Amino acid sequence: MLEYVTRVLARLDIGWRVKLVEPGPGEVRVTVGDDRVSEVVYLALTVPLADAVAAMASQVQDHAIEAYWGRALPACPGHQHPLSPRVVGCGVRWVCPRDPAHHSEALL
Repeated sequence: MLEYVTRVLARLDIGWRVKLVEPGPGEVRVTVGDDRVSEVVYLALTVPLADAVAAMASQVQDHAIEAYWGRALPACPGHQHPLSPRVVGCGVRWVCPRDPAHHSEALL
């Protein structure tokens, strides 16, 4: 499951890393960030994998956008807004929230 956190962090491209992993009942608590920021996100173990990854990606994205003063992370090509993590079929994709046909890329 941790590989999905590292994929999200790599796509955001802001230098954050996994700092701490704490397994718990029904979820894994993951601390991410850099030398100035530490944020906690959760990976649920009690829901389908795609739902857990989309929810975690959304948490990481929210923390990153806040830490970077509203910057669109990851940016939607050609638009001013961020891509949105969405469950599509059996996987998770970063998609344009206005027009999924405009841009869509695999996360899971």
